[in-house]
Amino acid sequence: DYFGFLVDEAFLIGYGLGSPEQTNRNLPYLAAANQAVPMT
Repeated sequence: DYFGFLVDEAFLIGYGLGSPEQTNRNLPYLAAANQAVPMT
C-alpha cells in the first residue's frame, strides 16, 4: 500500500528532500521550510 498527501507550494525538507548541500536532508521527518536556500 502507498500513502500520499497534497502540500501547498512549500520547500519541503527531510527524508532526502531539500538541497544537496544541506544537512537537513537526513531528518527522520518531513518539514516545510520558511524559504528555499538558493543552490550555488
